[in-house]
Amino acid sequence: MASINILNLVHLNEISVFVTADDQKRPCLFAALFLPFNETIYSENNAKKIPVVNSIFRNSLQLKVSDAEMVISLHNAAKKFVTLIPSLVSNEDTQVLDVDWKRDIIDVPIDVKLRTLTGMVLREIKEFWRVALLLSLLLHPVDIVSSSTNFSNENVELEKRSRLFKIVENAVMKLGLEKVWEMKPLVNGKKIMEILLINSSGAVIRVWQQKLLLWQLAYR
Repeated sequence: MASINILNLVHLNEISVFVTADDQKRPCLFAALFLPFNETIYSENNAKKIPVVNSIFRNSLQLKVSDAEMVISLHNAAKKFVTLIPSLVSNEDTQVLDVDWKRDIIDVPIDVKLRTLTGMVLREIKEFWRVALLLSLLLHPVDIVSSSTNFSNENVELEKRSRLFKIVENAVMKLGLEKVWEMKPLVNGKKIMEILLINSSGAVIRVWQQKLLLWQLAYR
């Protein structure tokens, strides 16, 4: 059902150019198909917890590990989009934005925090961000006129999710985040080592690289 809804949303949104190419459509449909299992995990013999989607791809479908990783990445990005949608569609200039997947964000003004968090999601999923946004619409609640499941009301739901997609997509573009994953760091790890007078890379350098990235997302 989820994969059918995805196809209907693609048709309604006229975004075929982004998701009909094989490298977009295939993971999109797989991610929609396995979306109900996005929170399901199982334990292997060594008690290590593994996403059940990973097991289905490896053992049942016998597909590449990279396929499973892409689907899991899309699920994770979709869930993050769900937390950002209310702020992205809001008309308020400033708003309190708190998400459980990024608590250690640098201290930035409220009006740029949304850009920072959204930019992080796009950098993680890159050119697949519209696919992740589509998936998030299957998770995001939409106010439906009636709880009935007849054909008419199903169309109403799809139309609402279609409009929501365009609103969020436009909001992302308005934030200037198109192809933000191609943004280069202002300072590389070697330069950070020189500034901090450190002779070897490690956790400290990674922390400062992350802080620099967040600052760039907020202000550039």
